[in-house]
Amino acid sequence: MSLLLAQGFGFAGSLACCLWSFAGTRRTMLLVQMLGSTCFLLHWTLLGRGTAAAMTGLLLVMAGLSLFLDAPPGSARIRIVRGIYLAALLPITLLAVATWAGPQSFFAAIGTAMACHGRWQTDRDRHRTILLASSVPWLVHSAIAGSIPGVCTDLFALGRGGWLAWQQRRAGAGGAMPAALLAKAG
Repeated sequence: MSLLLAQGFGFAGSLACCLWSFAGTRRTMLLVQMLGSTCFLLHWTLLGRGTAAAMTGLLLVMAGLSLFLDAPPGSARIRIVRGIYLAALLPITLLAVATWAGPQSFFAAIGTAMACHGRWQTDRDRHRTILLASSVPWLVHSAIAGSIPGVCTDLFALGRGGWLAWQQRRAGAGGAMPAALLAKAG
């Protein structure tokens, strides 16, 4: 029964994790990511995957904290939140060591660090790009841990990231993807 429940939460999280990249605003992306993280937190916990559960819990907190990064550049609020954010990154190593389960713990920690860096970004396009790239180490983790919903989510994110990069290249954009193209893409 708990395996079925774990997979149910995993696939619900997978759906949310597949949908966030289509959101038009950074705030909406973060809220949908938080829903996906909550579902995956339950998925990993029910499967007994301590490192993944701990990292996902940390990502959930970081996504909530990232909501407060929307302020004028250089403002006191941004400095305070970024300071708290940097301090909150320290637990990645501690959580990985405390819940060590072999290579899967290493890849979960790398994916978490990349995702935290992505959520630090206040620019919507950089936020999306770095978070999609964090799917590479999470894919390795999910495959080692045997999570079908995790593998599906990460493969979707890699495909979505590749498609967006291809669209950007096709459009001839040099830097970040133009907002008009992103609106069409997602």
